[in-house]
Amino acid sequence: MSNALRSFDYEELFHHFQPIVDGQSGKVYGYEALIRCKAGIGPYELFQTARLNGELFQLDTISFQSAIESFFGEEGPSHEQLLFVNLLPSTLGNPLFSSFLSRMEERYVQYFGRLVVEMNESAEEMHLWDTPEFASGTGLLRECGIRIALDDTGEGVSSLRKFVELEPDIVKLDRYFAQGLSESGQKQRVVNLMAELCKEDSMLILEGIETETDWVTARQLGVKLGQGFWLGRPALLPCGC
Repeated sequence: MSNALRSFDYEELFHHFQPIVDGQSGKVYGYEALIRCKAGIGPYELFQTARLNGELFQLDTISFQSAIESFFGEEGPSHEQLLFVNLLPSTLGNPLFSSFLSRMEERYVQYFGRLVVEMNESAEEMHLWDTPEFASGTGLLRECGIRIALDDTGEGVSSLRKFVELEPDIVKLDRYFAQGLSESGQKQRVVNLMAELCKEDSMLILEGIETETDWVTARQLGVKLGQGFWLGRPALLPCGC
């Protein structure tokens, strides 16, 4: 591990924001906050380093707070777009999470109705989804009026089980299903099935939209929201809000 990786500075962290677009109106539904580092360290390396150094909760909560401050600051969106922010299952299950969320509520409660917490099933944290601590953390989010999104759905083997058990407000379908969607009948059937499953209780977002043809196909299959380079690349605020 390099010296730079061992000693990354929290002051060097910032966020880019990628739009999530409404397929019917063409307007921006929300933005996902994506952590970046001025030292050029990628997100995966950042979190792996924090995990090895016992700073995972610190990095995750600092990123969460920083994203809120950046997005809702003076130069942030003036409308009602949602902010999508990632939190790890280990953060939600941490004994300190309740007090952290209380502090956030004191400072940012006016924005909680526009927050969406994304969670994905990384290999390192897959075992935490079935713990009472994780269930308690998701319960705290919902009590505060924060919505929950299931990220990268379809990538992990237990995605459908988590869809049933977590009852997410929003489902983000993995980018694999967007790539070449217009040319794959199998992918089209899966996307259409997910659109039907989410019709009543969840909003479906298809990630990884990189061509107009795939976006047109996705909308024809019932997908209402999309995210990907063709719809908008991650950027600093202001991002044309």
